[in-house]
Amino acid sequence: MNIDFENHVIKLNRDIFLNFEKKFLQLSSHEILSIESFKSDDFMTKITQLGKQLFSDLIFKIKNFVEDENYGVAAVDIFEVIENDNDGKDLTCLAIAYALFSLLATPHRDRNTDLPFGFHLSKASDSETGKTIDFAYTLDSESRYHTDGISRQNDLYLPKLIGLYNVFLGFNKPGYVYWIPHEKIPELSFLAKNPALTKTIKINLPGARYILSSGEKFSAPDLEVSTPTIRSTPEEGNVFYINGNILKNLEFSDTALAIENLREKLNSSNHQIKVRRAERRLIFIKNIHGFHASDKMLEPIEELELRRVFVRFIDQAGPFMGDIRPIVE
Repeated sequence: MNIDFENHVIKLNRDIFLNFEKKFLQLSSHEILSIESFKSDDFMTKITQLGKQLFSDLIFKIKNFVEDENYGVAAVDIFEVIENDNDGKDLTCLAIAYALFSLLATPHRDRNTDLPFGFHLSKASDSETGKTIDFAYTLDSESRYHTDGISRQNDLYLPKLIGLYNVFLGFNKPGYVYWIPHEKIPELSFLAKNPALTKTIKINLPGARYILSSGEKFSAPDLEVSTPTIRSTPEEGNVFYINGNILKNLEFSDTALAIENLREKLNSSNHQIKVRRAERRLIFIKNIHGFHASDKMLEPIEELELRRVFVRFIDQAGPFMGDIRPIVE
């Protein structure tokens, strides 16, 4: 049975929010807080410590959902927008999102931006010219079921936990994030026995694009991944990596066909959990224990140039999967 997660979304108490905000604004030695403040390890440690003081009950609730094999997902609404009480809240909300994630995992630092999360921004003008700021989060297509990976040096790892957080959504219909935990896929144990899925296959991942603090656009190179789809681990059992595009000369290999069969099973599953995208809603996903996908965003608000501001938190911990290297032209 498919589940709409809306009734399970956790609401952050407003008084706790205001208490955090007051203390958060006193943390920085800078006169003006900005996204640049989040590059400081000392500053982020203070945010985590502040979260530890205030969010113990909230963390308990999040853990209950994330660690439950029937769910493996949780969502927290950080701040309800109230008219005339919205100015300057975005950085506070982002700090709370970071604090919550850092109390459950060790956030990975993006080596291109030096931020302890992925920061993605899209504008209408970028979409019209086909130049979305981040290829991995294009706005004109839905994403297929997949798992997220993380690179350290030339090694690919599967992060245990990820966090998806929308700072801003310039769409009337932003859609849903979908999640299927392993426990809800009856065929998974049978599919996992297919030897084709244990073979190493090469996959292309489009390079991300960023806006640097200087305003300059930066394009990371495309990546080539060499990994099996399934790897058996002593701690987590079978873990799966499905992402990117299989190289064209391998599209009809037994491994590619097995991956497509798995994706078809996921798409037809009647055990999908759907979580509505919303501004200032942080979605936690147990990446190693399931697969996630998302809707295409519809009906952009025409008078707005800004389309989306999105933050992606990634756990540094997770099992090794394979090799990942930039493609050099």
